[in-house]
Amino acid sequence: RKLASLPKPRRIFVVSLAIFILVSLLLGAVWSIVASVKAAVNAQRRAQAEPLEMERVALECRLVELEKRLSEKVNTGSTLATIYIGADKAIYENVWPVYVEMNELLTVYMTEGEKPEEGEEEEEVEEEEPTEEEEELPEIEIPRMTGTICLSPTELPGQAGKLTMDQLGAILDDGWVTAVFVPTDDMERLDEYLGEMRAHFDSLGLAWTDTVVFDCRSYVPETTPILEAHGISCAVNWVEEGDDILSDDLDGDIWQVKADGWSLSKSKGSAIDNYNTLVSSAGGMAFLFEIWHGANREGPTHFQPYTADSSLKRMLEKFVESIALGEMRVDSASSAYGCYKTYYEELTLRKEMLEPEREKIVKRLVEIRAELEEIYSLG
Repeated sequence: RKLASLPKPRRIFVVSLAIFILVSLLLGAVWSIVASVKAAVNAQRRAQAEPLEMERVALECRLVELEKRLSEKVNTGSTLATIYIGADKAIYENVWPVYVEMNELLTVYMTEGEKPEEGEEEEEVEEEEPTEEEEELPEIEIPRMTGTICLSPTELPGQAGKLTMDQLGAILDDGWVTAVFVPTDDMERLDEYLGEMRAHFDSLGLAWTDTVVFDCRSYVPETTPILEAHGISCAVNWVEEGDDILSDDLDGDIWQVKADGWSLSKSKGSAIDNYNTLVSSAGGMAFLFEIWHGANREGPTHFQPYTADSSLKRMLEKFVESIALGEMRVDSASSAYGCYKTYYEELTLRKEMLEPEREKIVKRLVEIRAELEEIYSLG
């Protein structure tokens, strides 16, 4: 009655307001129901997706770890042996001092992270007590560049123009090693020759070597039983000038390291090319040096004291950089075997175990992401 008694415009307004309020209540109830249903659906999706998300996160973490391991450089498997044929006194007077200087440079490189400028003198700094944090840091293992002195009956310490035993002892104490050189003329009597050389070593008080260096193009694999009978495990094979000298065969009974002169001509394949092959690959090789007192070099192995000292220094400076970067070592020919074997085993582990695991994880992640996309796109 009250509504009927109102003027018509007022009645229309009241009715419209009532309808609006009713519709609003109904819509609110509908939206509330829809929101509840949506929340329930989302909760169901989250519950369904949760184990997949957890698996995805765990696999992605493992994948990052694997890819980091696979991308990390394997410990260097490259070793360059610098071998000096003969026992000339210039090895002590001209050659070894350059190695000592370069090893000091290598120490600075690896401890301070940069190469000192030419002629730069180290500043005297007052030593400070190390902090507790510094004391806990592990010491850096600094590798050293060493060489090999190759002896023969006419190249023994104590002979005229050769090293004295004291000089040889100082060099050996610095990490250098000895080897036996086999001239081509003695190949047919190799067994007898090695016996004679062992007697020379014994008379000089030198420990017997594990390495034999063969004259140019004279090595033959058939000598293996004789070498093994004399305790030789490494044969350095002086190959044709300019041949590939990277050695990486672990299967033989004797570890064979190919060698060429330290200063090859461009037309024969330069020593720089050999060096670059070594640092970019893995394995062993050797550079051969012969002390040469003639007016002019006549072969790629010849080293002229004083005249070539600066060339040797420049070469070893380049080696220092590669050693500091972990690209190679400069050590004995026989040590290259263990170095390369460790490298090869690590590389094999990566290929046979880590890479298949990585591929399996990548495949599973593709499946998980497809399942998650399907779950989140429902409805």
